[in-house]
Amino acid sequence: MNECTIWRIREKYKNLIFPNLPVLIINYINDNHYNDLPLVESKYINIDDILYFLRNKPFHTEKELLELTLWYIKIKHGIFEPIK
Repeated sequence: MNECTIWRIREKYKNLIFPNLPVLIINYINDNHYNDLPLVESKYINIDDILYFLRNKPFHTEKELLELTLWYIKIKHGIFEPIK
């Protein structure tokens, strides 16, 4: 992944509540999940919607945070998969 893509993801998912979220997403994409890159960079996803979705979801680890975030992104694009 090039530096411009990394910068776009950091700027798009930057927030004060979950400051690690952009790094988690970048690491996920770099771990051979390049097919999810267009979903993550989509103009239909914004951080406010993700934070609203996560407000009542119980999670305890960063892995669970990443899984819920990616699940929301896929649901928003019409990809219905159960949470793992």
